[in-house]
Amino acid sequence: MKSKNRDAEIDTRIMDLKVFTAEDNSIFCFCACSDGIVRVFRYSLMCKKCIIVSVLHGNDHCITRLQVVPQLKSLLVFGVTTNGNLLQWNWNPPQLDPNLEFIKNPEIVQKNFMLRLRNAAIMSFKIVAAKDSQAYKFVVGSDDSSVSCWEIRVPEDIYNWSSSNISKIFVEDQSQRGAVVDVDIVTCENNSISVYSCSNDQVVLRLDGNTGSVLGTTYAGVSDCQGFIVNYANQFVSCYGNGISWVKIP
Repeated sequence: MKSKNRDAEIDTRIMDLKVFTAEDNSIFCFCACSDGIVRVFRYSLMCKKCIIVSVLHGNDHCITRLQVVPQLKSLLVFGVTTNGNLLQWNWNPPQLDPNLEFIKNPEIVQKNFMLRLRNAAIMSFKIVAAKDSQAYKFVVGSDDSSVSCWEIRVPEDIYNWSSSNISKIFVEDQSQRGAVVDVDIVTCENNSISVYSCSNDQVVLRLDGNTGSVLGTTYAGVSDCQGFIVNYANQFVSCYGNGISWVKIP
């Protein structure tokens, strides 16, 4: 991806990518970068060009994973970092000429909130809406072999966050081996919540989403596991790393 804008010519690694389509069908790509910045690009279907529109500043540590959550007319952007922090930005989709090919000065957005979750690098992150539209549950996996689950309550004033808006549900740090490279959180048919995680040392866990109790364990079957996809309908997990495997849901 090339652009005349210097902020788009990045000599850094893109760690995660999320895509959001606005009401006017503009496509925005959020890139979590290893230099601690989230770069937001707009792709125009009319002129087939990609331009950088916003730069979201973090805490100078690599942002490993992103989640983008619509909230009224804004987006809540969450990122996690290699020094164990959760970052949050508020971002409003700009109204731009679809033929625009270049922005001289992209919008600079400072982080709205930061909270230390773990004293370790966070490698994986997943967020889901709770029954209350103002609440979300999220799970993070870290390179200290821990899996932790949290709840976010969005304040009425989305620019006024504090640590009281986030509460810890559980931390499970006894059953994994190696860095936890992928996680998922699922509401089951009986309204119970399950958390899934896998490590680069092949351990796949299913945890109770309220207590952190281990409900099942299996092995990925591939070395240097990097992630998984859960097929809940057919009750299997597909793991990928140095190969691909299919194993029964633990």
